[in-house]
Formats: sequence, C-alpha cells, structure tokens
Amino acid sequence: MPRTACDSLHVEGLKAPVTVNEDAFGVCHVFAQNEEDLFFAQGYLTARDRLQQMDLSRRRGKGRLAEITGPSVLNADTPEVQGNTYV
Repeated sequence: MPRTACDSLHVEGLKAPVTVNEDAFGVCHVFAQNEEDLFFAQGYLTARDRLQQMDLSRRRGKGRLAEITGPSVLNADTPEVQGNTYV
C-alpha cells in the first residue's frame, strides 16, 4: 500500500527540485535535474523506509523487542538478554 504523499518537502542540500512518485506497489520513482540530487533523494528515501527495520533489528539483538511490541515476544527476548551482559 503506497504512503500518502505530502505536497512538498523542503530539504536543505538540494540544488534543484526533485520529484518522487510512488506507484501502486510502493516503488518510488525519483526524478532530478542532476545526479547529486538524485542520489541524495534516493538515500533519503532508503533511510525513511529502513529506519523501522533497523530499529527493530537493534532491539531484537539487545533483547528489548517487547518494549515496543508487548509481552507476546518476551520469550524471544529472554535468550538475548541472558546472553548479553551490557543490556
């Protein structure tokens, strides 16, 4: 399901306007007037999409997933906590 796009987003560092269209499959199509802006926008979109995944992986590795998902994952967190002395 595609995200609801905002009309515009102003990001410092761009030399020219960049257009991002998200299709029905959630794939972003980036259109820029130069390669530097294109790569900047692609990096921004990747970070936006991967932030939740990276946060969940970090919490899972530290045995702290139940903090945000609830007690149903405590059994998955317990072995991680027992193996990590830095938690």
